[in-house]
Amino acid sequence: MPFALLGRIALFALVAGCHLVAIAAIVGHGPSPTPLRPAPPVIEARLLAPAPAPVSTSTPVAVPPAPPPTPTAPSPRTAPRKHLTPSPQSSPRTARQRPVPSARPAPEPPPALALALPRPAAPSEPAQPVEPPAVQASDAAPPTVSEAPPRETPVRVEAAYRSNPAPRYPLASRRLGEEGTVVLRVRVSADGAVSQLDVGSSSGSARLDRAALATVANWRFEPARRGHVAIAAAVEVPIIFRLEN
Repeated sequence: MPFALLGRIALFALVAGCHLVAIAAIVGHGPSPTPLRPAPPVIEARLLAPAPAPVSTSTPVAVPPAPPPTPTAPSPRTAPRKHLTPSPQSSPRTARQRPVPSARPAPEPPPALALALPRPAAPSEPAQPVEPPAVQASDAAPPTVSEAPPRETPVRVEAAYRSNPAPRYPLASRRLGEEGTVVLRVRVSADGAVSQLDVGSSSGSARLDRAALATVANWRFEPARRGHVAIAAAVEVPIIFRLEN
C-alpha cells in the first residue's frame, strides 16, 4: 500500500515537472517586452493679468462756481509802452551810437607868417628875433606887362571850294546810283599846298573816296595865320556826291 501511493505521487510530480518545463519553454520563446520610453516634459505657459491701478479713495473737492464778471466802462485804448531794460552788453554800444555832444571848438585863427630859425645851443638864452631886411624901393623891379598873343586865323575851306575844281563823279557810281559824303583830313603847309591827306569818314563807296582824294590832293588852300605869319595847320574838307534828276 505505501509503495503504490509513493509511485502515484512520483508520477504526479513527474507530470507536473513536465508541464512546468513546457510552460517555461513557451514563455522563453515568446516576444521580448518593449522597453518603456520616458514621457517628454510638458512646458506650461500662463499669461498674468496686469495688476489693477490703485483706486483713489479721496473724495472730490467741490469747486465753487466763479462769480459773474462785473461790467466796467471801456477805457480808452492806449499804446503799450515799451520798457527797455539796458543790458550790460548793449550799454557800450548805446554810448557809441549816441555820443555826448561836446562844445564846438572855436575857429582857429589864420596861420601867421613864421621864419625858420636854427635852434640855439644854450637853451637858457632866449633867441633874438630876426628882423627881415628892408626892401629898398630902388631894388624892386618894375612889373612887366605881358603882350597879348597874336590872333590865329584857321584855314579857309570856303575859299578852297571857290578856287579849286570839283571832283569828277565816277561813271560806275552814276550807273549804280552810289551817293554819299566823304570827309578828308588835310594838312595844309604854310605855302598853302597839301602836305598830308587821308580819309576821316568814308562815304560808303571806295570809288567815291578815291575820286575825292585824287581831286583834293591838287588843291591850293589859303594857309592859316598867326597874326600876319602863315603857319601849317590841319583842316577837315567834306566832299558831297549826290545824283540829281
